[in-house]
Amino acid sequence: EGGLLRPADALVASVPFKVDLDVLNAGEDRGMKVGGVASGVLLREETLPRYRAAWEEYHTDAALLEVMRLFRMLDRYIQDYEPYKLIKSDPEQTQAVLWNLVWSIHAGSLLLEPFLPATAKAIAGVLGASSDETMEDIQKRKAYTVSKPKALFPRIR
Repeated sequence: EGGLLRPADALVASVPFKVDLDVLNAGEDRGMKVGGVASGVLLREETLPRYRAAWEEYHTDAALLEVMRLFRMLDRYIQDYEPYKLIKSDPEQTQAVLWNLVWSIHAGSLLLEPFLPATAKAIAGVLGASSDETMEDIQKRKAYTVSKPKALFPRIR
């Protein structure tokens, strides 16, 4: 829980994705090379164009696949940077890593909204954001206030 301010753009760009998506999907995404690419660039140049193209062709399954690819990349991003360890040695870089994650999760929630509207709204709520925001709105964001979430998908016992 707490606030997160947008760090300088140079700092944000200093913590890019470290792995190609090929490694994650075992050949499923051969055309998508993202090693060394910042999250904003990945969204702008890869995820959004593919997502929009899928919608234009009424391939909703492909659009959802793009959202899930983004979330898998973010999961790997956490594994690569280990912000819970990085905070001890480099708080400034940790802030950039966390900004990239939170900003990308917010963007992903916008893309998820047509498929899981309640989940997308809950994600935005945890980030202190409105589910009515657009991609253009989040490009201008300077801060997030993250709150403790309820389980989006509670475990079934």
